[in-house]
Amino acid sequence: MNERDRELEAFSKFIGALEPWLGEVVLIGGWAHRLYRHHPLARRLAYLPLITLDGDVAVPPKLKARELSVRKRLLDAGFVEEFVGEDWPPATLVASKIGWMVINLRNCPIKQQFS
Repeated sequence: MNERDRELEAFSKFIGALEPWLGEVVLIGGWAHRLYRHHPLARRLAYLPLITLDGDVAVPPKLKARELSVRKRLLDAGFVEEFVGEDWPPATLVASKIGWMVINLRNCPIKQQFS
């Protein structure tokens, strides 16, 4: 499997884990730039898209409850938790190690999951 395939596999697992909330969250950062190029109205550019080693998602303060939490769905998809910062709960939950992808969930209401 080449590097591009690993990137797409990790991204696909990430989006699959977020599927119940796709109507509520916004993909931001490098992957948003990369995906925008596939939109039919996007202008063709002569240079490669911005590529970062993470997937950033803006999450609303009141994410609708589902049967499984975002955290559980990411863990079930094969992501591994790493906590960033010294505060508890951490400001950002980072789930990583599928291929190369690191996930940053901005403003994710995870406090109740760790209390």
